[in-house]
Amino acid sequence: GTDGIEGTTTEETSLFTTPVGTPKAPSQPSNITASNVESDSALVSWDPSIDPNGDTVTYKVRYRETGTASWSTPVQVSEPSCSLTGLMAGTSYDTRIIATDGGRSTSKNTIALFTTPSAATATTWRSAALASVANIRSYLRG
Repeated sequence: GTDGIEGTTTEETSLFTTPVGTPKAPSQPSNITASNVESDSALVSWDPSIDPNGDTVTYKVRYRETGTASWSTPVQVSEPSCSLTGLMAGTSYDTRIIATDGGRSTSKNTIALFTTPSAATATTWRSAALASVANIRSYLRG
């Protein structure tokens, strides 16, 4: 026939592979709260992030003194909570939680979170308590 198909050859090559779904960032960590706030430590927790691709989500937690530019070295955790230690008494801290699904994509949430109680407050209470004990002892010795 003269339909132009005779004599043609077809070559099949693997040109491309469709992606398994575009990597999407996990949801932003939310409801960040601080509890057990002491003069030198605090426990930070948040609602877990959901990854649209079903990837495992881990978190990087950073903190800094409010008003300063540099963040702490990130602490990597797999649960939605992290204990911060080595804090300074009477200081306000910002916390940044970064959710990551294995390095492909991240989402973060930063919040000015908590102020550590001042060490002076704890010392004052202790001094007052010791003074009371001393007074009671001297009274008993009478």
